[in-house]
Amino acid sequence: MPPGTPYHSFALPYPIRVDNFTDTLDQLPPPYNRPPLHLLTHTHSDHIDGLASKSFAYRVICSPDAKEMLLRHEVYAERSFYNHQYRAEKKKTFGHLKVDPYVMPSGQTLFTGSRDLLHAIPLNTPTEFDISDSETVTITLIDANHCPGSVMFLIEGRRGSVLHTGDLRAEPWFLSSIQRNHFLQPYLASSSQDLRIFVARREGTHAEATDLVKTLEAIYLDTACLLSPVVVPSKVLFLPAHFIPPLTSLLPCDL
Repeated sequence: MPPGTPYHSFALPYPIRVDNFTDTLDQLPPPYNRPPLHLLTHTHSDHIDGLASKSFAYRVICSPDAKEMLLRHEVYAERSFYNHQYRAEKKKTFGHLKVDPYVMPSGQTLFTGSRDLLHAIPLNTPTEFDISDSETVTITLIDANHCPGSVMFLIEGRRGSVLHTGDLRAEPWFLSSIQRNHFLQPYLASSSQDLRIFVARREGTHAEATDLVKTLEAIYLDTACLLSPVVVPSKVLFLPAHFIPPLTSLLPCDL
């Protein structure tokens, strides 16, 4: 994460670290000193700090597109060395994150040293992960409308529910799609009256039921651009006309 990210980039109250893959934090108590799970919202350079280190050896949850982009990534110098035959094979920046088994000439497959640390999850697919011997969380990836492969993470478990947005582009059509998302709807009040009743119910002063059935313990929201004086134009202004989808395709409930 960018410098200054609070809580050492953890999605508290869970020992899950987001967009920060630097060295372990020995000054923190277990399990935070050895995070059992890492999340990657997208592949911009300020969100993958430490991921290129060959010593990194933890599970990373990301979108399929983010995984594909990481595994294909090459710096220009390395690609040039290969093209000029200074290197026998291409050197991928993040190739150490996925090492395929070795197949011998006899056809025997050797799995020693093989691994795949990038666990790609399709969007809108709740998936359960162990974060300790006695605790699991369910993680759902939701489109963030930021760049290819960018996602938000909905984390649900016995400590409550947390939404980590990463970087997102909150255009009006996107906010409308969020309201229609099947996995976020239980956390949204359908009216101001529902919200008032729900707050009263949480405080133990009102027993009336509402459409709101779940609450978030925390929302981790990147406000860097929100607090900036720079005006960010809509993507639609820069897309060729044949790339602009019709409104009906911008508002599906499964975005």
